[in-house]
Amino acid sequence: MAAGTMLAIYATYGFEPVGRMEPYPGRRPHVMIVRPLGAAGRRAAGRERCPAPQRAA
Repeated sequence: MAAGTMLAIYATYGFEPVGRMEPYPGRRPHVMIVRPLGAAGRRAAGRERCPAPQRAA
């Protein structure tokens, strides 16, 4: 499968690749580390903070 095809599949399910796992000796790195697209992915990566919970008055 071409790399562009894999990126399209990840995007279809709402994920983006962020890196590759180390392959076993003699194998190509084919498994990617992924995170959710959008704000959820940025929060998981620590680049965007969740708003503080609001207390009811």
